[in-house]
Amino acid sequence: MKADEFLCDKEFNGFLWHSKINSQFLDKYLYDRAVGAEYPEKYHSTRSYAENSPAVRTKLKAIFGIDNTDQCDSTSGRKLLFRAFRYNLRHRPFGLMADMGRFIRTFTGNYIMSRTGFSVGFTGPDGSGKTTVIDRTIQRLGAVFATAHAYYHFRPALFGNLGEVAHSAGIKKDVDRNYSDPHRGGRTGLFSSLMRLAYYSTDYIAGYFAKVKTKTRITRLVIFDRYFTDIICDSRRSRIYLPVRFLNLWRKLFIPSLDYNILLTASSETILSRKRELDEAGIRDINNRIDYLADQKGYLKVLNESTPDDAVTTILNHIFNEQHKKNLRRLK
Repeated sequence: MKADEFLCDKEFNGFLWHSKINSQFLDKYLYDRAVGAEYPEKYHSTRSYAENSPAVRTKLKAIFGIDNTDQCDSTSGRKLLFRAFRYNLRHRPFGLMADMGRFIRTFTGNYIMSRTGFSVGFTGPDGSGKTTVIDRTIQRLGAVFATAHAYYHFRPALFGNLGEVAHSAGIKKDVDRNYSDPHRGGRTGLFSSLMRLAYYSTDYIAGYFAKVKTKTRITRLVIFDRYFTDIICDSRRSRIYLPVRFLNLWRKLFIPSLDYNILLTASSETILSRKRELDEAGIRDINNRIDYLADQKGYLKVLNESTPDDAVTTILNHIFNEQHKKNLRRLK
């Protein structure tokens, strides 16, 4: 190789190296500025080299109207994003639309498909030991989800208590706040049951995407002490007196499903020995409905007859086995 050719190649490689450093700096620096984060101290040497580069200054001036990184540091991320949008709209409108389309497609796909966390719902009659089993389940998962779990009772509660909402709207004069007796309400008619079902269903649907999905798409655990399944199993509690098969069909058609649905129960004698909130006939009715749901996909019936730890072990073994199968399918 001739000397001039060698120098030319060396100069060209040097140009590529400088361009790469400048591009890497701008990508990282401008991203941090846009999201309000500090540029990492460990990349200080890269910044010291690149921020004084004429190419970097020219790029900042063209896109943001800023001469140097010091001015960029004092400008809000929102203003930088607006100026970048205006620059791209003026100089590359079709490229901007294509970039926005790719972003929306990728964001939507990630939001729908991403799920590294999972949700678990517990349903069963009072006295089945739900509270103890849930607490010990969280303890057993504490190594991973100690501060990364969310706990809901019955529904996501995106909307307020139905009685309180009706009272605030002037539809109902008095509100029964004796929450220590969940089965205190009388039997409701068809119209009232349907209105309750519509209200709660709206909360389940909207609340799932607002509260549950936002957590399970990342590594978070969401636990429900009762879910929509409780409406099917315990009509007296929710005061929705509709046929079991209709409610189950409604669930399949409209209610977002949790990843794991635990039907926790025990014999009437065991439950009555623990808590006497229901009579034997009421417990038997709930257990019959639990048996009906136990045959449905996504449900696991667990008899909590001995110690809570035995029930927790059964539940966690089921969850871990199913999660392992899901992870294998994702890898394929």
